Amino acid sequence: MNKNFIILLVYLVLFTFILTLFSFQAKNDPKAEEIIKKMESITNIENTDITATVLFLQQKSGEPDKIYKAKYYRRDKDNAFVIIFLEPESEKGKGYLRLEDNLYMYIPSTREFIHKNRKENVGSTDAKAEDFEKKKTLDLYYVKMLPNAIVNKADCYVIELNAKEADVSYPIQKWYIRVSDYLTMKQEAFSLSGTLMQVTYYVKYIPIKGGKMFVTKFMSDNKIEGSRTWVTVDEATLSFAPIPDYVFTKAFLEQQSKQ
Repeated sequence: MNKNFIILLVYLVLFTFILTLFSFQAKNDPKAEEIIKKMESITNIENTDITATVLFLQQKSGEPDKIYKAKYYRRDKDNAFVIIFLEPESEKGKGYLRLEDNLYMYIPSTREFIHKNRKENVGSTDAKAEDFEKKKTLDLYYVKMLPNAIVNKADCYVIELNAKEADVSYPIQKWYIRVSDYLTMKQEAFSLSGTLMQVTYYVKYIPIKGGKMFVTKFMSDNKIEGSRTWVTVDEATLSFAPIPDYVFTKAFLEQQSKQ
């Protein structure tokens, strides 16, 4: 049996055991749960579809900056999204499809779909697939309050998240949620050993219909790789028109990759 496979298997078994052990001990802090629900009521967007062009700026010390462009379709009421890369040529046609609890990556060169999870990086960037989906925090994590902190001169609630299951990007996180409006300002992601792996800063939100807020700029700082990704939604391309159901299918990704 391949040595790397054995190591991976041992890691998965250990991770599952730790999560199972933790599940017997953990429960949600009511105040933290209330804050998470309030935040999601503002940023989850069940009342409209969203279409936009998204730009990714990937930066790494000692290497030239890389820019990627993608088309983004999102429908929170079905927990669905599609991302299709348009540029550069090396990434063109690569796509991601979220359908409920399933995430697929489409590779145009082989015309195959690969089942992925929330840990998946989007393209060759530090952004995660979960950055683009409807949040279901309380389904995936136990939450508890920590002392408030200041982020960018704003008073923030600090909430610690501990994973309930393995299908998450990181098993431990800290979210900094602004007291004044319940918008997330920063997220810190940690390994099981407590090593800081990634920090994400949410730079800009815009108001949309229904009293909702939509993030149009954020930055993910990968502390292990020494790289960062700026993700910017081109606000001029934002549309809230209904998206045909066909868009949220494998057939649509295959069709778009041929253009």
